[in-house]
Amino acid sequence: FFGSLMRKLKFMLRYYTRKHSYVLITCAVLLLMWWFLWNKTATQRTTTRIQGPGREVIDGFQPLPRLYKGLEIKDGEFMLNNKPFRILSGSIHYFRVPPSKWKDRLMKLKAAGLNTVQTYVAWNLHEPTPGKFDFTGICDIRQFIKTAKELGIYVIVRPGPYICAEWEYGGLPAWLLKDKDMKVRSTYPPFLSSVSRFFDHLFQVLHPLQASNGGPIIAFQVENEYLSFQNDTNYLTTIYKMFQAKGLRELLFTSDGSNFVNTAVKMLPDKVLVAVNFMRNPKESLQTLRAAQPTKPLYVAEYWSGWFMHWKEEKKEFQSLPTFKESVATMLEMNASINFYMFHGGTNFGFMNGANVEEDGQYEPTITSYDYEAPVNEWGKPTKKYYILRDLLTKMVPQFVPHPLPPIPASMECADYDMLKMAYSLPLLDTIAYTGTPTFGSLPLPMESLSVHGGVGQNYGFTMYRTTITRETRMLTIEGLKDYGVVLLEGSTIKEVSWTPQVSFPIDPTQMVDGESQLDILVENMGRVNYVHSAMASYMSSMCRKGITGNVKINDKVKTNWKMYSFEFDQGFCQNIDSGGLWQRVKSTSLYKAPTIYKTALTVNEIPHDTFADMSLWGKGILIVNNVNVGRYWEVGPQKSLYIPSSILKQGINKIMVLELKRPSPSLTIPFRKEPL
Repeated sequence: FFGSLMRKLKFMLRYYTRKHSYVLITCAVLLLMWWFLWNKTATQRTTTRIQGPGREVIDGFQPLPRLYKGLEIKDGEFMLNNKPFRILSGSIHYFRVPPSKWKDRLMKLKAAGLNTVQTYVAWNLHEPTPGKFDFTGICDIRQFIKTAKELGIYVIVRPGPYICAEWEYGGLPAWLLKDKDMKVRSTYPPFLSSVSRFFDHLFQVLHPLQASNGGPIIAFQVENEYLSFQNDTNYLTTIYKMFQAKGLRELLFTSDGSNFVNTAVKMLPDKVLVAVNFMRNPKESLQTLRAAQPTKPLYVAEYWSGWFMHWKEEKKEFQSLPTFKESVATMLEMNASINFYMFHGGTNFGFMNGANVEEDGQYEPTITSYDYEAPVNEWGKPTKKYYILRDLLTKMVPQFVPHPLPPIPASMECADYDMLKMAYSLPLLDTIAYTGTPTFGSLPLPMESLSVHGGVGQNYGFTMYRTTITRETRMLTIEGLKDYGVVLLEGSTIKEVSWTPQVSFPIDPTQMVDGESQLDILVENMGRVNYVHSAMASYMSSMCRKGITGNVKINDKVKTNWKMYSFEFDQGFCQNIDSGGLWQRVKSTSLYKAPTIYKTALTVNEIPHDTFADMSLWGKGILIVNNVNVGRYWEVGPQKSLYIPSSILKQGINKIMVLELKRPSPSLTIPFRKEPL
C-alpha cells in the first residue's frame, strides 16, 4: 500500500513540475520577496506582530511572557518563573492620573528601567455609597493593570483597606463615619463587614489578573503601615485571612518604617514578607530589616523619591539629586528590591486630597498637586531624577532591567491658551435649589450625618448651615468647625473661620434687619486626615467628621432650629448650575461680598493640550472645567496654578467655572499657561 502511494506521489510531482514549472517558480520568488520585506520591517512594526496568544508589541514595548510560576522566595532571593528576579518598581496611582494618560506614564516607567508598577486601591472611589461599586473611568483598575501587562510590566497591588497616600481619609469611605461608634482599622464588626463586602467586589476584578491565572499581578500588600497606627495582631491577621479566603494566591507582604520591622516580623505568619519604607539612611534601614528577617530578600516597599506639601507651607526641595543618586546606588549595592514612591505622583483632583494633624493638634491639608518631586512630574515630563535613575539601573542591575530597554516616549507639550475674563456670575446662595431637600435638625449635624444619598450622609464638598437670629444677638460662638468656614449675615460675608475647637466673635446689629435675620455658615471639608500618630489613633474617626461637629451659641446660649444643605459640586450639580437661568453679567468686583460662582468659556481650536490655570490672583475656591472639579486653589500657597489635563478639554468651546469663597481676581481673569507657577 505505502509503496503504491509513494509511486503515485512521485508521478504527480514530475507531472506538475513539467507542466506548471512557471507557477512554482513564481510562488518561490513571491515567497522570497515576502520573507525579505518582513524581516526588513521587523523593527519598525509596532502593533502588528503577534508573538503568541494576546502578545502584541505595542509601540515597541514587548508584552509580558506567560508566567508559569509566580513571585516566590527561595534561598533568600526573589524568583519569578523559576528565575532570579529583582523588583524594580515605581508607584503610579491610577486614580490620580486620567485614563488617557495611563499608557504614557507606564511606558515611561518601563523606559526608565523599571520592571514593575505598584499601585494603591482607593476604596472611597470604588464604593462611593454602601453597596454601590464603580470600576469605570478613572476607577477602571482592571484596564490599568491590563495596560501594564500589554506593555510588559508586572504589577504589585496594595488593596488596603487603608492606604494613607495623602488621599482623602486614607482611602476609607466617608460613609463609615455615619456610625457614631465607628472604629476604623480595627476588629470592630461593622468595619470588618464593610471591608469584606468591598474586598468581595474588588477581588472579583483582581482575581483573574493574578500571575497564577496568567495575569501580571505578582504580589499584594496586607493593610498599610499598620504599626505606626496600632499593633493589634488580631486585626492584621483578620485582613491577612481575608486575602487568603477570597482567593489571593500571590506573594503577600506588609510594610512599615524601620523602627517597626522587628514587631512586624512577629505579628504575621512567616510566609508574609516584611518590607521597609524610608527616605534617608538606606544602609541603616536595610541592615535593620536584614537583622529582623535574615533569610528573606530585602524589599523597600516605599523609597520616598520626594515628598508632598500642605497649604501654607513654603516651597522647598525635599530630596536633593546627589542624595537621591547616592541612596539608590546604596540600595542596589545591597541587592535590595526597590519601589520608588512616587515614580509619578499625579493630581488630587476634586476634593480627594488628604490631610495631617500634628501632635499639637495643628490641621494641615494637602495641596491639589501630588507632584511629589517624582522622577516623572505631575504633567508627565521626565525630570533630572528620571535620567539619574535610568542611568543607575542600566549600569548596576542590567540583568533585571527590561530587555530590550525601550526608548523614552516623547512628552506632550503643554499649551498657552487665551487669558479669560469672567463673563457671568452667580451667588452661591442662589444655587441652593439645586442641592435638593435640606436636612432639618434641632442642632447642627456633621456632614456625614445628613440625610442625603439615601440617608448615608455627605462625603465631600461644602455644607451650609442656615438659621435665623435677631437684633439681640451680640456674640456668636461656633464649636468644632472643620475645616474652613464663611459666616454670612443676610447674604454677605461677615467672618472667615479656619479649623478650630471653638471661635467666638461679635455680631454688628446694624447689619441685621428688623425681626429675624438670615444666618448662614458655609463649611468646607478640606480633606480628611489620612495619617495620624499612634497616640491619636483612638479618636481618628471623631477627628475626621466634617462640618460643624459641636454647637453654635448665640450670646452663650445653644442655638437650635437648623436647615443643612449639601454642596458637593459633583458633575450633576455643576451641570445644573451651568445650564440654569440664574446667571448675570459680571459687574464690578467690589459688589461681590459673598461666595460667588463665575463663568466664562475657553475656545480651543486645535487638538487640546495640557495646560495650567494661573489662580495666583484669586482668593480661595475650586476650578471647574467642563463640569469636572479640577481641584482647590488658595492664595496662601504654595500652589498657585492648577493642572488641567488635555483629556478634560475638548476641541471647541470649553466651559470654565470658578467658585470663589473670598475675593475674585481684581481683573476677573484667568491666564492659561504652558508651565506651572
